[in-house]
Amino acid sequence: MTEKAVKKEFDGYVKSVSLKALDELDPTQVVDVNLPPDRIKSLLRDEIRQEMARVKTGFQEQTDLIVETAAKGEVTEEDRSKFLELDLYYTNYFGDEERTEQFGEELTEYFESTVRNVAPLVASEEEDFWDAVKDIYDEDRAVEALQGYFSRSDILEKYTDEMVLTMALDTGLPIEEVEYTEESVRVFAEGEREMRGRIEDQAELVYD
Repeated sequence: MTEKAVKKEFDGYVKSVSLKALDELDPTQVVDVNLPPDRIKSLLRDEIRQEMARVKTGFQEQTDLIVETAAKGEVTEEDRSKFLELDLYYTNYFGDEERTEQFGEELTEYFESTVRNVAPLVASEEEDFWDAVKDIYDEDRAVEALQGYFSRSDILEKYTDEMVLTMALDTGLPIEEVEYTEESVRVFAEGEREMRGRIEDQAELVYD
């Protein structure tokens, strides 16, 4: 497959995860005001969409980097540093030096693992994504490889206490800024969980 074809497939995955996260996000978990939940959601709709778009952009750029790195056949220190720079959660992490280093190491291990799993797909002569997957992996390994891409929330959940993600508000509410760290990680995990299920279902059809 071409690098462009693999990116296109993963672009669809990223979009699906982001849409699920947006759908799952509950503004009442981050804004403490005495208003009905539906009213809060209505007031914050635009801000939420803008913020989730920012999260999606980072995820998309990391995905592009994974595929580009897989295509060139090696992971450099520059690639590792760039992956961390693109990670919204890592760049908003404020733990101590030891914990920050540990967080970074887990993310770069995830990065290198996903690059290894994607590399054979980029190199495949098959034109269809799932034809390439089937040509390279047996069903169990295919599910493991693709689901592994959507496991980053397992890392994030261990470091949530030292993250600070904030969202500026311009809604008329008596609040100018809210922190939404835990809710962001929660909905991202929900998006990844749904995608892992979809991958398993798709693999069952392909390998049937």
